[in-house]
Amino acid sequence: MGASEKIPALLRFRPVYEGGPGAGPWLISSLGRPGLDQRDAAASIEFSQDPSRPSAVLEGPLAGRRVIGLAADFGADLVGPMGLSLIEQGLAFTARLVAADAADLPLRLLRPAAASAGAAEAVPAEAVAVLEARPGAMVYYGRRRDLGAGRFSTLLMKNPGAEILEGHPAQSGQAFAVPAGMPYVLGRGVMAYVAGVEASSGKAVKAGAGLITEPAPVSRVFIRGLGFLDGMNAVTWLVAAGPLAVARLDLRAEWEDEWKGGGPRPGFVLLTGLSGRALLTGAGETETIARGVTVMAAASCRCFRLNPGPEGASILKTWLSDRAAEIERPLLQRGLTRKEIEGLYGANERKRR
Repeated sequence: MGASEKIPALLRFRPVYEGGPGAGPWLISSLGRPGLDQRDAAASIEFSQDPSRPSAVLEGPLAGRRVIGLAADFGADLVGPMGLSLIEQGLAFTARLVAADAADLPLRLLRPAAASAGAAEAVPAEAVAVLEARPGAMVYYGRRRDLGAGRFSTLLMKNPGAEILEGHPAQSGQAFAVPAGMPYVLGRGVMAYVAGVEASSGKAVKAGAGLITEPAPVSRVFIRGLGFLDGMNAVTWLVAAGPLAVARLDLRAEWEDEWKGGGPRPGFVLLTGLSGRALLTGAGETETIARGVTVMAAASCRCFRLNPGPEGASILKTWLSDRAAEIERPLLQRGLTRKEIEGLYGANERKRR
């Protein structure tokens, strides 16, 4: 890239469908976009920095370019200082839409980061937002109460599923945070948005390291979102897991997002459509967001606006956040207490703090 070239403010990346256990037609039919000759899917990767499967630009002059190469070319202007820090620490951000249709999804267990000088700055963590839950659907999280810790650890090494975890009824709108070492399963009948920071596949760690064997009571699993009205719009902060945050925007009027600090944003922003349509504008560029459409606003895009259509729009905003400046400060200004705000972090992170 020439020194004079600038990264686009708004980028769309090619979604990648994943099959395997749980795959069925629910996800692809729900998204309302071409399945590219694939009828069944268990997940659609919306964005990934993982070197083993980095996202590629969908269209425009950069079509086909991978986010890892773009980050090397454009640095903080694309992914922000936090995005660069993750790459340096061997951590990767990935966002997926997943659906447990034909069966439960496989057990998910984030690995801890390999030891490094910066490992304490950003630890692997995942944020899960349940978008739809069919009657009787379950989320399985943490050790089943009637299993001892030793037996649980042994069974976990044998590639098990939901049978060794505690089950919780799933409901649309639920959100929870998953730290590294905490196993969970999204049961059949659950469609969810999953965004996480995880150790890159090339970083080896000791098997079983960091495993959390404590039970996770339902009162400590699901996060009570913090919602407020902003004129005709409703904003709900769902979860802040490690360095990332997820909020739901239910828009009936124009909504503006502006970074008021110096330089680029701390990290990029992902905007994923859930329902309705909205026009996204930033730095003179435009994109349309509808259900199943994900657009990345580069860190250099300090201000963008969303203008919903007459039917309104519901959009998930996921971003690498400066926790003090972008979460705690604005929520404290709205009169929330630190205890309420810390509820967004999840029970296990609060315990570590």
